Amino acid sequence: MTVKNLAHGSEREPSELPSWVLSPGGCKLIATRDWSQTALGPLATWPASLTQSLRVCLDSRFPFAVAWGPERTQLYNDAFATLCGPKHPNALGQDMRQCWASAWPVLGPSFEQALGGASTYIEDGRLFLDRGGDLEETFATFSFSPLREHDQAAVAGVLLTLIETTGKVLGERRTRLLRE
Repeated sequence: MTVKNLAHGSEREPSELPSWVLSPGGCKLIATRDWSQTALGPLATWPASLTQSLRVCLDSRFPFAVAWGPERTQLYNDAFATLCGPKHPNALGQDMRQCWASAWPVLGPSFEQALGGASTYIEDGRLFLDRGGDLEETFATFSFSPLREHDQAAVAGVLLTLIETTGKVLGERRTRLLRE
């Protein structure tokens, strides 16, 4: 099996890639992207704390995203890619604030708390997401957790765990309206 580098059209053998990139639930685009031109730098130079966080993220079937560094560079697994809708694959490597700008009034404060070292949790938070050119009302239960560099107290990134609950919330809303 050969992995094609989408940015340069070159191909790399899997043996040339770090093993964590090839996780079964992992977003394969992480392996094919040319990260050398981004704030993260070449894949091989990523800090151990980032790669360990991504290993957990990529091995999970639950939607996970990592935002790393001051640029809040977004990386995620395949389960999270489905939440991105048509924003994927461009959302990969994008600043999380830019990607989720329409929902940032709700997500931003929780994200900033995690950057400050405090985990956050919101159940059935109302988010307006632009996933296909139109804003849609959605609901999600999500948590932001700080990710720290090894041997340092400083927060280097944030882990986002998110499950969309729109169907549940709208179902409860309909039931409540029928009762009334």
